[in-house]
Amino acid sequence: MIVCVLAAHEETCLCLAEEAADDGSSKVVPDFRQLRVPSAETLTPLEDVNTKLFIGTELGEICYIDWKLVKDDAGRLHSAKPLHCFSIHHWLVNTVQLSPFFTDIVLTTGSWNFAIWKEGVMDGPIIESPRFEKWCTAGCWSLSRPAVFFIGKEDGSIEVWKLLENTNEPAQVHPHVTNAKITLIKPWTASRHPDDIVPLVLTSATQELFGCRADEDVTGESPYKLLKKDEIIRDFKTRAKASDFSPVKQIVLDYPEDELLLVFDRDLIYGQSFYLVLTPEAKVRILNLCFKFRLRRKFGAPVCFSDSVTQVIGFPSDQDRRLSIKLMQRDCGTQAVSRLQSSSAQTQWTLPRNMSTQYTPRELSSEEEDNILQSDSMKDFCKSVTPRMLYALQQEGIMNVFIDDWKALGTAAKDVDWSGKDFKGFKLHKAFSDQHYTKDKKISSVNWHPTIYGVIAVALTAKRQEQESTTFGSEDSLILFYSFSDPSNAQLLLECPDDIFAFEFCPSDPNIIVGGCKNGQVVLWDISAHVAHLQGTQPVKKVSVNTDTCSP
Repeated sequence: MIVCVLAAHEETCLCLAEEAADDGSSKVVPDFRQLRVPSAETLTPLEDVNTKLFIGTELGEICYIDWKLVKDDAGRLHSAKPLHCFSIHHWLVNTVQLSPFFTDIVLTTGSWNFAIWKEGVMDGPIIESPRFEKWCTAGCWSLSRPAVFFIGKEDGSIEVWKLLENTNEPAQVHPHVTNAKITLIKPWTASRHPDDIVPLVLTSATQELFGCRADEDVTGESPYKLLKKDEIIRDFKTRAKASDFSPVKQIVLDYPEDELLLVFDRDLIYGQSFYLVLTPEAKVRILNLCFKFRLRRKFGAPVCFSDSVTQVIGFPSDQDRRLSIKLMQRDCGTQAVSRLQSSSAQTQWTLPRNMSTQYTPRELSSEEEDNILQSDSMKDFCKSVTPRMLYALQQEGIMNVFIDDWKALGTAAKDVDWSGKDFKGFKLHKAFSDQHYTKDKKISSVNWHPTIYGVIAVALTAKRQEQESTTFGSEDSLILFYSFSDPSNAQLLLECPDDIFAFEFCPSDPNIIVGGCKNGQVVLWDISAHVAHLQGTQPVKKVSVNTDTCSP
């Protein structure tokens, strides 16, 4: 795969041209003369080179692009747009790695999940992990098992995933490998082993099947195990490619003898816990080497030393790892120290508080109300106050009884507000607030209702610190509808799965509202059943509307 770097900020691109060599053949070389404005006459598009690649962005997107230049209508070459773009990861993509066994399988990690892609399947990833609690900061394929890969976390732990066993949870978890987050995982390659052996990774099931369990059937003192060739061939037929001996299948089939030697490599000299001997000569050499020890009866026998007539040969000391002595017992001591603890107590001073008592109001029955309304005293009262009420209404029609006398005193009074302070800016007309829903919230978007007069909708989000901006809150987010008739109470509540940063009314149907969440979801509401509440034709009632979400 060829990688081409595009410098988008400087509007430059790397172009390829065809140049004639000395022997008459042609070769593709960079054309730096046409770095800014490529010319179609001097450049030739690549046809026989795979120019497609996967790219991860800092916004969590996986783009599948083709950097091969294409011609426009004027005949000029330019870079094509990405073929596909998927928003799988919620933040920075830190790993994009090709499988060492398959040329069309790619592993990507970023933020809270990982994904596995297959080139040619452009509907999305073929495997996408669930959302983890800790960020995935590194990823790497295994060099010996095609279905095994490793994931590093921000808390310093490493997970081992085996796709042939389970795709929902890791097969092994190694917590707290380091105190810092893991930013890179690279398989360790051991020193080159001899040609007549091959290191193998045997799972616990394989060790149980062939009777070669580590530190039980085979140990550091007795690391050798002879395996029947027929049993290994039977394992090929039973488990096929899932067999741990599949990398050496042809060698096992061509082996001339009936038994193969398996050696337990406890010290990982050749990189794995076991290695298989491939030739009968190597098997005989290794088995004879383990029995070349001095006989017990020769211990303490007299030895006669004499000068050698041949050249003296030196034998430098060399540590044999198989015969190393391990520390089995150690003297140590423990001293108990008494635990000290400081504590204190303080009597809480009760502050004086104002107390109040509320009595239940007295209410008249319906019969008492009818008696009062039909009484002669109520009729006499209405007759006496009616002329005064008519006079007051007449005076209100003649002049404005609510005029501000202070402002009417002179021109100087026009520059101050009702409190007597200078005021030269805009005046507050309406204030919409609801202490139950708007407390400790901030407004992210405001829209007028397109058809109902005096109704406004606002989106509320929680106030968070900068270090918490990359995590999603668990509090419910709302869109509130206020009316000029009652600015202190919300008329309608729209529930949201996460914070809403923008929303709009549908131009063709104002009862349909669409909103965008912080987690990337698109939410739709239908308020057609609650239009009567907003218009004021029915008694005001707060209604909670359920949502339908659509993930990209």
